[in-house]
Parts: sequence; C-alpha cells; structure tokens
Amino acid sequence: MMKGMSNIRVSAEVHFVKAIKKVQMHQGDGAETALKLWNASAQKGQPLFFLDGDHQYETVIRELRIIFRDVASANFLIHDTLYQTEESNYNIGPFLAIEDFSRRCRTDFVALMNTWDCRV
Repeated sequence: MMKGMSNIRVSAEVHFVKAIKKVQMHQGDGAETALKLWNASAQKGQPLFFLDGDHQYETVIRELRIIFRDVASANFLIHDTLYQTEESNYNIGPFLAIEDFSRRCRTDFVALMNTWDCRV
C-alpha cells in the first residue's frame, strides 16, 4: 500500500465496455462517426457527445465545430479539460479549444470537477 494512502481501497476487479452486450463499439473519426450515428437514429432532441480524442487544440476545436454545426442542440462532455500552464506544454488543447469555441460561438460551458466518492 502506498504511503499516506491507507484509506483508499483499490479494486482488482476490471470491467471492459466491450463485454457489455448493449454497448456497440464504433471505429472511425470521432466527430464524423458520432454524427453519422446521430443522423441515422430516429431520436432527436439534445444529444450528449463525449469528446476524448488526442487532446490537441486543433482536434478538439474541429470536433466542436463539426458537431455544433450539424446539431445545434448538442451537449458535450469533454474529457481532460483541466487547464495546465503554457509552460507545462501538456494537455492544454482541450481547455484552449473550449475557451475559443465558447467565445466565438457565444456558447457557455460548465466545468465539472473530478471528485472522489468518499461514501463508506
């Protein structure tokens, strides 16, 4: 056990999404594949698009633009958006892309912070 981590339990049990029968895996460009599936579905309304690509500014801003262009009611859940300093040169793309997209499109984003579930 790691020093100072005596109150954290780690489960050795692993679950893979591909083992869940109701989950379908799709390969391809994330934004284009998601839009193809959305447009082919009979469901309309406010879909949730999950973005977790290569964390580069260009990729994130492209995905936001493509999806928002075709689905104006889209909601986004974007992974790894924590702001790192420019000097870190690590994982700054998502934050900067969201900031730029929000400013240009006058769209609001809400940040959800990572939390630990401390229930016993």
